[in-house]
Amino acid sequence: MDIVNLVNILNGLNDQDLDMRLYFTRKRPNRRYHSYSPTIHPDLQIEIKDIVKSAVERIQEVEQRPFSPIGTIEGCIETYTPKEVTSFNDILESLNEDFVNRQEVPPEEVGKLTFYCLKIITDEGDILLEE
Repeated sequence: MDIVNLVNILNGLNDQDLDMRLYFTRKRPNRRYHSYSPTIHPDLQIEIKDIVKSAVERIQEVEQRPFSPIGTIEGCIETYTPKEVTSFNDILESLNEDFVNRQEVPPEEVGKLTFYCLKIITDEGDILLEE
């Protein structure tokens, strides 16, 4: 996604009508994904949005290049499209409301989590940020 466009969308969000989900995902040994998404208090949603906006604003002028498995270039952000992630659909399926675990992440699972995703629901469509 274009970083400048993302900043504009984040700036246009109404804090009083904010809708976001934070997913903590584990890739299991059987290569399937399991996601947890505890409920986020509205005040915390605003705080998370502000943190993300601040982080994205700091990098909006940084050069973006396609991901290279050979190595990275210092000072660049590497990007890739969902089509390049072989398990992308499996990851999305684990975020589906029919499968996601809405309970607290069990303490024994915390150290096994592989990545997190932040989903921001907007009028323009959902924004999915991964780390």
